[in-house]
Amino acid sequence: MVKLTRDLINKSPQYRNPLKDREIDLRGNKITILENLGVTQDLFDSMDLSDNDLKKLDGFPILRRLKLLIVCNNHISRISENLGSSLPNLQRLVLINNNIQEVADLIPITKMKSLRSLCLLRNPVANHICYRAFIIYHMPYLRILDAQKVAPLEIDSAAQKFGGINGLKLMKELMEARTRSKIKFDEDDEPNEQNLIHPNTESADAIKVEN
Repeated sequence: MVKLTRDLINKSPQYRNPLKDREIDLRGNKITILENLGVTQDLFDSMDLSDNDLKKLDGFPILRRLKLLIVCNNHISRISENLGSSLPNLQRLVLINNNIQEVADLIPITKMKSLRSLCLLRNPVANHICYRAFIIYHMPYLRILDAQKVAPLEIDSAAQKFGGINGLKLMKELMEARTRSKIKFDEDDEPNEQNLIHPNTESADAIKVEN
């Protein structure tokens, strides 16, 4: 178990990224638990936590300045319910190649009202038939999902699927699926790394510099 220590944070690269934002690079440190991020003193617009061993996206203090969070190539299967309140001004979230399984696992993300761009490519959930409609319906302010602009036709289709009584029934089914998945995950203890697909660097970089 590798924790994110104050020393590691202070020694990590800090620079201006291609968007001219101030970024801290915490990639490739085998971090399993996020803590001590208050040491950053909310001085960064962007944070990269890719290529670590995180299973849950949590442990953030209130970081009002953070606009871009990149957490590719981890083992994330759960999102903290408090992520939105901890990162109130986050505009872009990139979670390529993680282990998020169920649509209902994305509920904490839908509460992030400042989010304008979300990327969940190469997560099992992205293959779910309801995935894109769920995100679009519950995040009407989102402009880009998985590197594709949200189209007006998608908005109408999502409203038909998740609006009204039928939408409530569908949500109940999705919540039940999440409960079953959580029980199975707890029994297995570890996500199956063999099922994780490693994305190429080009796709991650393309999302990273997306305007």
